Amino acid sequence: MRATKKTRSLLCTFLLLLAIIYPSTPCVTSTSLAATLTSRSIVLSNSAASATGVNYLVQFTTPSNIQSIIIEFCGDSPVIGTACDQTASTTTGLPSFAAASATFTNVSGLTNWSYVASQWRLRFTKNTGSTVGAGSTVSFVIGNVANMHVARSFYARIYTYADTGYGGSSPYVSATNPGNYADGGGFALSTTTSFTISARVMESLIFCVSGSAPSASCSGTSPPNVNLGHGSASILDSSQVDSATVYAQISTNAQSGAILSLKSGASCAGLSNDSGNSCPITAQNNGSSPAVLVAGSGQFGVGVTGASGLNAVTKYDGSGGKSNYDPSTSTGVRSAYGDIVASSSTPLDNTTASLKFSASASTTTPAGVYTTAISVTATGTY
Repeated sequence: MRATKKTRSLLCTFLLLLAIIYPSTPCVTSTSLAATLTSRSIVLSNSAASATGVNYLVQFTTPSNIQSIIIEFCGDSPVIGTACDQTASTTTGLPSFAAASATFTNVSGLTNWSYVASQWRLRFTKNTGSTVGAGSTVSFVIGNVANMHVARSFYARIYTYADTGYGGSSPYVSATNPGNYADGGGFALSTTTSFTISARVMESLIFCVSGSAPSASCSGTSPPNVNLGHGSASILDSSQVDSATVYAQISTNAQSGAILSLKSGASCAGLSNDSGNSCPITAQNNGSSPAVLVAGSGQFGVGVTGASGLNAVTKYDGSGGKSNYDPSTSTGVRSAYGDIVASSSTPLDNTTASLKFSASASTTTPAGVYTTAISVTATGTY
């Protein structure tokens, strides 16, 4: 039967309405009952653009039993079933997974998996053992990743499958046709521009000498005026050795430590009664090894006791009450820079050394007032 003109007109109108209501769309194959992966995240060990050797920690809770997983990265969208931009020209290079390695954790039996990596997609398959059960927390690391080359957002999609074939009879084909997946979920990530934090620390040396043991940072010091003698008149004689202690404190950030040097201000080495022209109380001068200064010897010396890394050099080691005083003009207390009495090889923090000066007159020592000028120097090795 030939359709009437009116009938043909009505049919055309009906077809036009169908075209409006049901426009042409690409076919997307997926599971209509698929659930969303929960507690999902991807953590980057280094988010700097162009960083290499980066770890991507992937974690999620699966609502369904699973035996295979696909994760792919897109430059434009995390929405499953939509187009996924994976072109280097428009994303300036998505992360490179071609040389990635994966380590699975947290789920019993989830260590025996194999994977295949391409530029922006990885497929994981359970080799043996039981299915990963619904409600399990899956955690794995994708290692050795090269980040994308610009600082910007990018995206990931994960599909899980109940079988090892990525969807069985309706397997994964592409981002727009992910196949018969059990569960899925999207992720948003971002690379950033790395930056440098800089700071400057100045070289530092805090040093003092004191007649009393100083507090931290050389506070609480007193003038180191040393008076050697005994009795009410503070007399030095041959009957005994008289001693007094001066304290030297060093704080420094010098990475190779510091040295403590002692220099005599007199032309002679010892104690002088004529402004340094001669020293009737002579330098102890016991060579390279210290010794106990003897009463009646008519000698003058110093013994050093170090602390906390600031150690006395052997020649001036004051342990056991020993002392020494090298009068050499080339290496001793009369040399250009004095004689090193203590040293450290590391930085020092409020480290205090004790310098014990000792003297005794002999029976023939001329009467008079005896003095010597001494300077103590701290030098940091930076």
